[in-house]
Amino acid sequence: MNVESVLGGYLTTALWAESANDYGDSFTCLGYTADNYAPETMNRMRDDVLRFVGAVEYAGIDLGGYSDAAIGHDLWLTRTRSGAGFWDGDYPDGAGERLTEIADNLGECWIVLGDDGLIYTI
Repeated sequence: MNVESVLGGYLTTALWAESANDYGDSFTCLGYTADNYAPETMNRMRDDVLRFVGAVEYAGIDLGGYSDAAIGHDLWLTRTRSGAGFWDGDYPDGAGERLTEIADNLGECWIVLGDDGLIYTI
């Protein structure tokens, strides 16, 4: 897995899946992009993806047939308990459950819009 490609899918999915305002508009719908993440948010998200990729490699889970962006997508959805994620994908027997466990070990993560117009994690 390429960490930057997984991170790209992760960042994009967060913007698409999360609400930026009280009306339920996603960050993507409101024109936010990865450029709007605060530097400390980018650092935390990159660190989380690095930890995830390292744990997957350590566990010996072969994800060669899956796009890195899709893995990042499922990582965000799993961490936010969105109702979709690794457990409902077409991963090999047992891999979806193991990937879910690894993602769960990272803890939940959400994004919010700061008063300065940048995106932060909570």
